[in-house]
Amino acid sequence: MRVWGYHAVNVVLHAIVSCLVVLTCQACFTCPSAAMLLVAGLAFALHPAHTEAVSGLVGRAEILSGLFFLLSLLAYRRAAGNAMWVFPSVALAAAAALCKEQGVTVVGVACVYDLFVLARFDARQWLWKPSAATAARTAVAAAAGSKKAQKAAARAAAMEAPPMGAFGLRMCLLWACFGVFMAFRLGMNSVHIDVRPCVHV
Repeated sequence: MRVWGYHAVNVVLHAIVSCLVVLTCQACFTCPSAAMLLVAGLAFALHPAHTEAVSGLVGRAEILSGLFFLLSLLAYRRAAGNAMWVFPSVALAAAAALCKEQGVTVVGVACVYDLFVLARFDARQWLWKPSAATAARTAVAAAAGSKKAQKAAARAAAMEAPPMGAFGLRMCLLWACFGVFMAFRLGMNSVHIDVRPCVHV
């Protein structure tokens, strides 16, 4: 039996996933240079931990799960501009979970990424929020030209809470779609098909 074709498909899929790692780093994080992106891609592609998944034929499930995982995260990133991108993101997350159970963790990663990157959540804005009187005094002092007051005004502006309405909408869509998928998946597990041969007496 010639199995080189199966191994070649695994290598090609792993190369695609490595390219997606570079695209994900470029899209989701602030990288100083293209050299850092290249290092990240090569480190992922050549890491010994991936040897078993790439060389073994049954390891294709892990490669496909990683492929759909990264595609789901990239699709969810676009949801910041259009919440409808949540639906293809959940569909790709479902594909990742069907390939390998660990693929379901992309939902949690998307939530954390949305909270701290897209929604720019800062715990300080919930622990300390300047009152209206303090903000007014800071604005008056900043208008007077004091450098110290200008710094205080800039700090107060940075503490201003970002809009969380879009974040709430994305979270509702994400978890609603994911709940539908999990209900469907659990429903499939509860279905038992009798495959025993019929015995005629």
